[in-house]
Amino acid sequence: GVQLPATHHQRVHANGTLTIAAVTRAGDEGSYSCTALDKQGRSDQQTLHIQVKVPPRLAHIYFVGENSAGLRTQAACLVLGGDTPITLTWFKDGTQLEQTSNVVITHVNEFTSLLAIEKTSGEDSGNYSCTASNSAMSTTVSAQLTVSVPPEWVQEPEDASVALGAALELPCSAKAFPRPSVSWRQQTPSGGWGAISQKYGDQDKQEAPYAVTTGDDSQRPYSGPYQSEGRSVLTIVRATRKHEGRYLCQASNNVGNELAKLVTITVLEPPWFPEGGRVTVEVEAGVAATLECRARGDAPLTVVWSYRGDAIVPSDKYKVQSVREELEEVSLLTVNAASSDDSGSYQCQASNVHGMNTYTVTLSVQDVPSPPTEVSLTEIGSRHVSVNWSTTASIAGTLTNYIVTYASDSNVAGEVRVAMPPARVDGLVPATGYLLRVAAENRVGRSEPSAGVRVVTLEEPPSGPPLNLKVSGRTSTSISLRWDPPQRNLSHGVILGYHLGSKENGFINGADVRPYNFTIVALPGPSQSYQELSIMATPGLSPPPASPEIDPTNLLLSSTMTLAPTVVGSVVEVTLAGLRPYTRYALVLRAFNSKGAGPSSAAVTTRTLED
Repeated sequence: GVQLPATHHQRVHANGTLTIAAVTRAGDEGSYSCTALDKQGRSDQQTLHIQVKVPPRLAHIYFVGENSAGLRTQAACLVLGGDTPITLTWFKDGTQLEQTSNVVITHVNEFTSLLAIEKTSGEDSGNYSCTASNSAMSTTVSAQLTVSVPPEWVQEPEDASVALGAALELPCSAKAFPRPSVSWRQQTPSGGWGAISQKYGDQDKQEAPYAVTTGDDSQRPYSGPYQSEGRSVLTIVRATRKHEGRYLCQASNNVGNELAKLVTITVLEPPWFPEGGRVTVEVEAGVAATLECRARGDAPLTVVWSYRGDAIVPSDKYKVQSVREELEEVSLLTVNAASSDDSGSYQCQASNVHGMNTYTVTLSVQDVPSPPTEVSLTEIGSRHVSVNWSTTASIAGTLTNYIVTYASDSNVAGEVRVAMPPARVDGLVPATGYLLRVAAENRVGRSEPSAGVRVVTLEEPPSGPPLNLKVSGRTSTSISLRWDPPQRNLSHGVILGYHLGSKENGFINGADVRPYNFTIVALPGPSQSYQELSIMATPGLSPPPASPEIDPTNLLLSSTMTLAPTVVGSVVEVTLAGLRPYTRYALVLRAFNSKGAGPSSAAVTTRTLED
């Protein structure tokens, strides 16, 4: 009931808005009323009640106890203030914690909650938070728990053997938190243990070309959320007898006991190949191909060739020759008159008392590719088509081109080259049949053409006018006309009929400005509506007065009447009736097909007879 004074804390604005800065329970809670008074003394009042809620306030949480794996740790969540009732909830990494045998949550009272982890592990590391909620809002405090974990093997090294001159990688990795340090040591001739380094290998390089390296893949995280992997790889680039012996891998992070594993490396000389991998021999079809296999290993060393799983027996097709050099057994396989059927992988198998090894030589007989298949048309236009097909495997390597050849019914031919399908063939003639084939080409030559695909290009409106338009007869009310169709190469489709335009001659200021009246002359045969085709194909206005020729796009059909002509051979004759006696008429003609009308002929003029 006390009028509010204007203060910085409580301010009443001209529009009737009340603003309270920094609401407090003692000073601002209560009932407020707003009274409005007009000039006539009439008033109205509105009342509201402000209730101030105090949100929860929490103390910081801390984990008490050791942070090493296997020990107990706990934290307390304490409410320092706030309106009741208050609900306390624990979360880990944003997910609400559930009570388990290892995770114990104890709500001492409405203002205190205890979280205890009976036996910590690396998986318990994370961000823990306590949230207090009342009717006003929620408050959250957080703490990070980091559990130190002693090393545990991820990849434990094992005893290994390596062929003389070959390579060996022996990985050793362990997970822990903090990240463990992993290192290798080698037993010396005196029985001690020496660190392995690149420098150690370089010092012996004059006696035997080898290197021993260690690699620390410390940036590669372990799949666990709060553990990291330390990794070291003992690498023997080229094994010698000096690499035989015992090696020790150690992993430590100063938490708990370190890990150590003793392994033995044995150097053998089973069959091996100094080339070190697959090679490819390329020859053209019809010539002899020679494949070479150089094998090393303890004698006696036996070398056998095989192809597609079958042992090769010397014959007119295959010749096998073996030569013993100082360190190697050299076997030569000659394939006479190689063809594309001889292409593939040939295995050279070397064996001795230590084992067996296989070396692969790939023979590539370069021949023309096979023709493409599944040739199809993806688009058909009046002057172009698009062709697609299945790609072809090339025996001689990368294909250089695909060639699309086409020939019309009138023996007009051409070709298009593309690197990959599809291909677009342009420059075709409308309403014309074509036969298309596709061939593949590589550096050896061109394949046989594919199966042919026939296509007829779409029609276009004629591009030429009817020919030889002449007056063949007259009466006082009719005019007979005859003409020849447009040139065949300008028809661009089947001529369905003609638009016959007529008008009386009349001159205004020396120019004839009257429009033509057009009538459809329908040829017999097609069942489609000539009127519909013609009207759709002839939008626009009548020709301008000064035009010496009539533009077909500027002609309107003024009549829906259809005339039936007489056709003898290629000559069309029709009679236009209903004319006025002794009147001069101008007449024009244009042909149309399913795509529209073409250009008009030159106008002819004549006069009907007297009545």
